[in-house]
Amino acid sequence: MLEYTLLKVSSTNESNKPSRDFWDTRLFVGAGLNITSKISVGAKYSLLYKDGESIYTSTVISFVNINFKF
Repeated sequence: MLEYTLLKVSSTNESNKPSRDFWDTRLFVGAGLNITSKISVGAKYSLLYKDGESIYTSTVISFVNINFKF
């Protein structure tokens, strides 16, 4: 799996003044396991992680995907 993510981040400090406002770009590689035909679980690794500059707390993130097909 390869995933590209671009998130707009806006955070405030204790006095409700904007303290950070930036775009967070991530490139993930990962793998998952199909539990059923509609549910998969796995983990992905951020290739662009920078300690102290990310909204994520780790380079590895677990995921659960549920597919809804009507």
